[in-house]
Amino acid sequence: MMPLPQFWSFCFFLMLILLNVYTHFVIVESFITTVTDLFPKLFRVPVKHELFVLLICLLSFFVHLILVTEGRIYIFQLIDFFGSTRVCQNFMAICECLTVGWIIGADHFFNIVEDMTGKRPSVFFKVCWKFVIPLLSLISLILYLVDYQHLKINDWYVYPDWSYALGWTLTLSSVAMVPLWAAGKLCVTRGTFRQRLFILCCPADNPVQQRREEIETREEKWENLQTSTEET
Repeated sequence: MMPLPQFWSFCFFLMLILLNVYTHFVIVESFITTVTDLFPKLFRVPVKHELFVLLICLLSFFVHLILVTEGRIYIFQLIDFFGSTRVCQNFMAICECLTVGWIIGADHFFNIVEDMTGKRPSVFFKVCWKFVIPLLSLISLILYLVDYQHLKINDWYVYPDWSYALGWTLTLSSVAMVPLWAAGKLCVTRGTFRQRLFILCCPADNPVQQRREEIETREEKWENLQTSTEET
């Protein structure tokens, strides 16, 4: 009922197209950048990089063709329900906070942030990383699992059992990366189990602290040199 309804309709659907392109661009570019950083000698070559991007886009296109079939709504609901659940989000949040707050150490991480930005974060972030976020994420995860109900469409269509197994496989494909990577690191690290666990739970040498110590050492040498020069 607005004037020039065709124009506003065109703007609305153009907005949806641009939003879709923007979302896919971020996802695809993040994946391509990650794989390229893992194998720089293989994919940071002018021709191979373009072929790799083309291959990823073609695979994504053919996979998304499933969502334009007659049963698209059932597939979409399955992916939407199991693809990004609180199981994955809360589990990853707990692991990240435990790593930053306890394994790497909040003070160590504060030094890194201060070295990059020139400002030291507030103590509030330290409390959140070590206590608040892990606790809230764990409570949310437990409540989700306790109140879990099978996916239904319009409260009448119940998916077959194999689809639920496929959905949980989709969910656990992200969650399982953390324990699998940890198990892989334990296998390739030398020493007894306790020694390997101790090595992997300790952060690497802090380059920020080393750089500060070097600067302090140079300043002390310079002050001693000036003092000895003045005395002479």
